[in-house]
Amino acid sequence: ESTSTCDGAPDRVKVQTPADFTMPPGGLSIRLGDQALDKEARLHDYKRDAIQAFVRANKMDQVVLSGGSAGGHFGADGGRPLTPQARQRCAGARF
Repeated sequence: ESTSTCDGAPDRVKVQTPADFTMPPGGLSIRLGDQALDKEARLHDYKRDAIQAFVRANKMDQVVLSGGSAGGHFGADGGRPLTPQARQRCAGARF
């Protein structure tokens, strides 16, 4: 078990609106009656650029903590099987 304390004050984070992104007509949200191809086009034509502009404007594109060497990396990878070397490294891991 573990616990943590976090600061949930609304003024803790100052969100900046990107100056280098122009919102498309109608915005980025889902629309009633949208067809699948329309949603997909908006995702690739506008949303990725909007996300990248937001990240740049709010300085989220930086390394905050670094250093050390992790003994192993665990995460979702689409279900690919581990290599024999990875299985050997994980065999002695404790969780």
